[in-house]
Amino acid sequence: MDTENNNRDFIPEQETIAESPSFVAEVIEEQKPKSKKIFPIIIAVVLLVVAGVVAAVATGAFQKPSDKVLAAIGNTFKPDQVTEKFSAINEMTADGKYTMDVKTSVPGGLIGNIDADLSYVQDSSTALQSLKGNIKVLGKTFNVHEYLDDKKLTLSMPELLGEKAISYNYVDKKTGYLVSAVGQKDLDVADAYIQYMHSVIGMDQAKLRKDILNVIHKDVSDLNFEKIAAKEFTLGSGKIDCEGYSVVIDSKFADKFFKDIKAVYGDENFKAYLNSVNSMSALTGANAEMTSEEDIENAIKEMEPVTVNFYINKKVLAAVEFKGQNEEIFSVEFAGEQVPWYDTKFVYDGSTSSLNVKIDGSKETFTFSSDGADLFNITYDVKSGDFSINNDYTEVKGSLKEESGKYIFKVEYQGISLDIAVKSGGTVEKIDAKSIDIGNANEQEVNDLSDHVGRVLMGSAGAY
Repeated sequence: MDTENNNRDFIPEQETIAESPSFVAEVIEEQKPKSKKIFPIIIAVVLLVVAGVVAAVATGAFQKPSDKVLAAIGNTFKPDQVTEKFSAINEMTADGKYTMDVKTSVPGGLIGNIDADLSYVQDSSTALQSLKGNIKVLGKTFNVHEYLDDKKLTLSMPELLGEKAISYNYVDKKTGYLVSAVGQKDLDVADAYIQYMHSVIGMDQAKLRKDILNVIHKDVSDLNFEKIAAKEFTLGSGKIDCEGYSVVIDSKFADKFFKDIKAVYGDENFKAYLNSVNSMSALTGANAEMTSEEDIENAIKEMEPVTVNFYINKKVLAAVEFKGQNEEIFSVEFAGEQVPWYDTKFVYDGSTSSLNVKIDGSKETFTFSSDGADLFNITYDVKSGDFSINNDYTEVKGSLKEESGKYIFKVEYQGISLDIAVKSGGTVEKIDAKSIDIGNANEQEVNDLSDHVGRVLMGSAGAY
């Protein structure tokens, strides 16, 4: 075999894998025959990649196959200069105490531009959040101030609502006109989502992420990896025989993993999320499954085993094959010479998609293709912070830079502009104005408020 031109030996003898960016991946889909096949694959892909990324590569010989496989996954998905920048933004907000300033302008045609200048502040230590700023529309400026605590969501817009703010108690039962006018089902949806939003604000995101990653790594490490026959793959400019390892992801593993993750979140936070999904499903009439603990447990019981084969060359992955019921369902090959995932091919159900990364000085271009045809590409200049997203029909330009302790994201597209600046810390601002408890307001109070808002909007439109 030709190994002379294989340059995938860049992994040092001792390496610590960087912690992956925090993420929350929720997949809620109607369980059609085909989706039942692919859903366990999605679970396997996410868990194995994350487990490998948080693994530490030890010096010397590995004691068991799982160590070697997880180390290879971690080495394969090591962050580059682009992904490290996005990880830095995540680190800035990980403690749940940050400020996000947003400025945007959208062409409004005959009514003129719609402009917004808003500042969002979140503080996980107090589980409080506020949004303050202004929106310009119809030639008029509306000051906006929103505040969320452990019981109420309050909104103040003096130019639209008058001197009094509106408060909504999302915890206690409502008895006002809103119950009959809107419907209890819709109010349940609102309550569930606000409760979940508040529970997320109060979480220690950095600790939560660390605990979740530790669970994934531990549970995957406990799986039984077995050595299998080597297989040939094209890596760089040569064909290489790569050593193989195999593991089975089954319902027993999925059940343990589900219980471990639920324990990390805590029963109340987990239930808050499930309630929010259930309420939205009821409102929309969607037949979404896995929106309660019972649904998840039933799906796990019915989960088909997935066999995952790993092929490794010089401490990095050459390929991963996911198989269910004795047939190959999904495979991924990593052929990049210096960075494996810079040349990645995905094969599923007879279709091939690919990701290819090219470096030109400080610029990295990510090209996404399907069955040989380019879909779009993203170019990012690490030095200047400028980026562009292109396909055959359009181009979006923007930038992502670090300036004075802030990460600043800007994008422009067809007259639309968006500027976002993120920084650590900030002060949540409460609303001092008296408020109307809209959930318990009577019919006259609700109608008076509605009439007032209508007159303001009609007056602004007419004046404009």
